[in-house]
Amino acid sequence: MGCGSSTADVVVVIHSTDPLQEPTTELNSVPDTLDGYPVPRPSHNRKSDVLQFLNFKEVDDDARNVVPGDFSTIEDLSRRLTAAYPKTLSKVRALLVWLSAQPILSQKWSTSAQAESPEGILGMMQRGEMSYATFFAMLCRAVDIQCVIIHGIAKSVTYEVGETNTDGLTNSWNAVFVGGSWRLIFPLWACRSVVGHSTGKWILIEPKDIGKLEPEKTTGGAVIQQLNEFFFLTDPDVFYYHCFPNDPLWQLVPKVISLEKFLSLPFLRQDFFENKLKLMSTSSCRLEATRGECDVVIKTVDNLSLMFSYELQFSSKDLDSKPPSQGQPQNCVAMVHQDNKVSFSVRCPTEGVYKLKIYGGREGDKRWLYSSCIVCAEVSDHIIHYPTAPDIGFGPQKLTEEAGLIAMSHKSGCVQVHRNKTCEISFTLTKFVFVHSTLHRFDVSSNSLAQYVSQRIQNDNLRIDVTPPQDGEYTLHINCKEKGSKNGFMNVCNYLLNTDVKNTRSWENAREKVARQDLRAKTLSVTTKNAKELQNAIEKANQLCLEDKGDLKFAHERLDLLQLQKALDDGINRRNVDILEPAIKAAKISDQVYKLSDRIKEAGELRDHLLTLKRFAHDVLDMKQTTISEIHRYSIPSPLIFNVMKATFLLLGEHPQNLEVWEDLQVLMRQTGRQSLLYKVRKFDTLGTDRELATRVLHILEPYTVEQVSSASAGAGTFYNWAKNIATEVIGRKQGKAKPSKTTGKKK
Repeated sequence: MGCGSSTADVVVVIHSTDPLQEPTTELNSVPDTLDGYPVPRPSHNRKSDVLQFLNFKEVDDDARNVVPGDFSTIEDLSRRLTAAYPKTLSKVRALLVWLSAQPILSQKWSTSAQAESPEGILGMMQRGEMSYATFFAMLCRAVDIQCVIIHGIAKSVTYEVGETNTDGLTNSWNAVFVGGSWRLIFPLWACRSVVGHSTGKWILIEPKDIGKLEPEKTTGGAVIQQLNEFFFLTDPDVFYYHCFPNDPLWQLVPKVISLEKFLSLPFLRQDFFENKLKLMSTSSCRLEATRGECDVVIKTVDNLSLMFSYELQFSSKDLDSKPPSQGQPQNCVAMVHQDNKVSFSVRCPTEGVYKLKIYGGREGDKRWLYSSCIVCAEVSDHIIHYPTAPDIGFGPQKLTEEAGLIAMSHKSGCVQVHRNKTCEISFTLTKFVFVHSTLHRFDVSSNSLAQYVSQRIQNDNLRIDVTPPQDGEYTLHINCKEKGSKNGFMNVCNYLLNTDVKNTRSWENAREKVARQDLRAKTLSVTTKNAKELQNAIEKANQLCLEDKGDLKFAHERLDLLQLQKALDDGINRRNVDILEPAIKAAKISDQVYKLSDRIKEAGELRDHLLTLKRFAHDVLDMKQTTISEIHRYSIPSPLIFNVMKATFLLLGEHPQNLEVWEDLQVLMRQTGRQSLLYKVRKFDTLGTDRELATRVLHILEPYTVEQVSSASAGAGTFYNWAKNIATEVIGRKQGKAKPSKTTGKKK
């Protein structure tokens, strides 16, 4: 499992089969659920929405300092951990953080402790007599938090990607009822992770130095005790890539999946989701190589600074019968960058079963993102190794730009070239750099190919000319170093050059015809609601290696349009700046910008409006509760203060009849939680505010100036500014021209 953040890590070397699997039998009999619990249903929002405005530092610090030996019962311990927090979510957080801080494996627990005491239970957990899921449920229920124990299977340490045998994968986790919804927590995986585990079933082929191919060593790895945020309130549509409950209702998704589907899902790791990556190729953990070739494509978000890498492994059970060539570099994988996509094109050197592991990290940090099993039943007679397999892959990327090279002519890492014809590759330079380019071909020295590559720099332009002397495949390496640097040349960009045009039949078989017909039909019929069907049709066409007769390009353009439109629609419908910003940016830099111009304009205007509301609310949200309490404590307020607060609550949706008496306003100011004044200001939206109401608010505030109100009460002055700005904004939008307010003293 991946690792989250923690103040301190405890590492324990273990030799058990799977330290991330809960015991199958337990001494204590704790029911999975209790009568009266709400039925499992999908939640209405996501983890990011729930945690958006929360900071758990104080909760975490306090929980980590609570000593289990100070308490004789679970009830006393749970009350101590949660008593200071009114919100259920903070209570749940305190219980989980405390559990993650307990050195269950490394500490010698007292044998004289009572079985039902915290120390007694921790000792049972060390001996494998009680699960994390059971103990966490006990902690929650001790303070009346609704918590269920969920049993099922989970893709843990012993899981082999592509396998359908579920023996040894049984596990258990929890769901807690927080904020009106069930939320998933995997306490064991949130408290513990494993590094360095190896089954000994695979042989590393690439990347690898020249030498003998040998199976990896079997090792149990090391357990790291460390809080992993990923398995705290994990979103169900992410969680089901890792775990499958026996009761399908506890998938907590609108459309449940079968066990067969779960076992076929791609093995996407924690960091895959945390980096917001998307799998664009076949969505399966078991891929079929076509004539020895197979592609995996991952889409990234804009400006993602991940450095990708990979490992290709060969199943040791196939080694005796069909071993890959030994004693030479394999170069079986081409990692190709293009725009926001990274493709891993695999050429299997022989028949057998392979495993592709993809990593991504920053500044040397290597995180596991994805794994798939590749089954190769047949290898083409014409399949050859790639000339080279550079660490950074092929194609311009963020590293290229940081080095001072902006690709102008070729944005993809794969380039079609022709024998004895010069291909010009050009860059714009943003730094003073020295450049050195080399041409490579399999079994041909780069020195003998030096005459076929040349370069020149003129002003800020770099031009590299390549003239392939023969048909076949080449790689171009572009290395540079900054002027004045004492470091050597660094590889910053590479290209995979190919003179070959793939041999294609002049006819299509029945399966290919159906796939092409489906592609064309889906291209014309799909909408934003079912764009996934078009994506599936494109994947099928790519899997069958269909020739692009213009329909594939059109399908890609149509899919891009639908995805961009859906992102804009989602942002507009949800009125969420965090969704609107990237959607607008993506649409503006796309080739579909003109088709989406009206929607981009609408989204931009809404984003600006929402940012204006957020700016107006800033000073109010910066106020302390004591400031509101000062206003609340007026027994007989001046008409000025009374009317300011009346106008404020009018905008917030209160009925005018409830705002005529000061005591009623005091009641509203005393509200807490979602009914509190500050919460309502934070969540305020003008969607339900009409011009008539805004005019009435301005009429109430008209007799006063901001100076008069602020002199009477600084807090009231802040609410005056907010109410007047909002009302002015509403009237301006209704007229189609929002005017800047003069009350803030700022120019827009």
